[in-house]
Amino acid sequence: MLEEIRSKIVTFHESGFSNSEILKRLKNDKVNPMLIYRTIKRYIETGSVSDRKRIGRPRSARTPALKNSVRCRILRNPRRSMQKMSRELCVNHETMRKLVVEDLGMKSYKRKNVHHLNDSIRRKRLERCIQLKARFASGTEDQILFSDEKLFTVEEASNRQNDRILASRSQDIPDSIKYIDRVQKPLSLMVWAGVSADSRTNLIFVPQRVKINSQTYRELVLEPEIASAGEKLFQNHPWNYQQDSAPAHASKVSQSWFR
Repeated sequence: MLEEIRSKIVTFHESGFSNSEILKRLKNDKVNPMLIYRTIKRYIETGSVSDRKRIGRPRSARTPALKNSVRCRILRNPRRSMQKMSRELCVNHETMRKLVVEDLGMKSYKRKNVHHLNDSIRRKRLERCIQLKARFASGTEDQILFSDEKLFTVEEASNRQNDRILASRSQDIPDSIKYIDRVQKPLSLMVWAGVSADSRTNLIFVPQRVKINSQTYRELVLEPEIASAGEKLFQNHPWNYQQDSAPAHASKVSQSWFR
């Protein structure tokens, strides 16, 4: 097909047509100006419309056969390692990377961790979503007080792969930065907060080593903040308290307090 278009371009060129006139006559063939220019230049220099003879060493590694073999392997198992495939097919690792990325147009993506949901959990979540959708269908989402806790660990974070220290010798590195201390139970701080569309509660800092059970949840959160939230945050209008299903939240003691 390309040979026929090149032949048409040369025919019009020999008939005295300019490049712009050739472009108009071949607009149905989706010809661009650069193709016309290069075809005429090739014809003037070589007397032919065929491809020029390639210079340099012919491709011997990223061949069509290798490309097809790698494509079939990936289709059978997308989790294949490029390094392992390069060893199996006896090619350079960089050659394999270029073949996969440039020739096949693929990228390497990391697998993501997700929570496993069995059929029972899926049904429960679906029921809750239907109930919430029905409850707030009238546009009362600004009357919800969302709450949650977050545990902050007071411990130095490090990246095992990229956390490096530059030094001439290992012995020259001070112990204060050479090692990262780890303890079984590091210092931590738990913070509770509730937020709505227009306001928020006070931040509640849970004392160190205090376990959040039904009693502490009632004493630290429910009675000081939630009991008066309707008056402080919603001016005594109807409102909803949204919490997750943590043991302290879903216990009989806490549910009895809500009722």
